[in-house]
Amino acid sequence: MKRYDGRNLDLDDATQYLLKNGYLVVENLLGKDELAQLSRDIDKIFIDEREDPFDPVTVRATPMMML
Repeated sequence: MKRYDGRNLDLDDATQYLLKNGYLVVENLLGKDELAQLSRDIDKIFIDEREDPFDPVTVRATPMMML
């Protein structure tokens, strides 16, 4: 598995790898502050879901949801 460094990313090479392999691993893409904020955001999503779980029966399907 090839790994790319977000601090020095060759976009053309990374894009070709992604198209060929269907995935891409980019390390050091986000800073510590961004990772901390992302972690807090995800924690909040899980807390909200526990308090008010998604119920597909109560959601009306829209054309976009049917794609």
